[in-house]
Amino acid sequence: GMINIGNAQWAGKNAKPTIKEAEIIYADNDIIVEEFKFSSFKGWMMLVKDPKSIELGISKDIGKKGEKLQAMSKRLGAFAAINASGFADAGYVGDGGTTVGLVINNGKVVNGSIGKKQGVIGFDKDGVLIVGEFPRDEVLDMELEYAVEFRPFLIVNGVPSLSKGNGGWGM
Repeated sequence: GMINIGNAQWAGKNAKPTIKEAEIIYADNDIIVEEFKFSSFKGWMMLVKDPKSIELGISKDIGKKGEKLQAMSKRLGAFAAINASGFADAGYVGDGGTTVGLVINNGKVVNGSIGKKQGVIGFDKDGVLIVGEFPRDEVLDMELEYAVEFRPFLIVNGVPSLSKGNGGWGM
């Protein structure tokens, strides 16, 4: 059914979209998907009741060639998928096989970057979401099941992390 959201506003100096309405477009015992309609675009939010059901999918040819999100999610039987992390694209050929930054899949480091701090988002073995900047050694000590390194974080602990603009990363 329809949910009246009221007159919620986006944060940011130049942001003006107002939520017109939201509708639950899918619901079962594990997942709820809501569609939000704004003045000029739509957005979706998925609520997952069991965070342990979330997995990190990686290219079947990681290190050699990337895999399109739609193909990867179909291969893995995913209900939904979002892209994560970045990839190197030497020569701009679009192969996407080499990830940038830390990638942990099933508790194993698939790719490890070197740096003082890493912007990490991931899940530990108990399904707890971890988001923040941590020294590399501390990240490895967390025993994360799934994690990627990328920035900027949009929301941390329910608070928008960007006070204005897009953090230099575009839309």
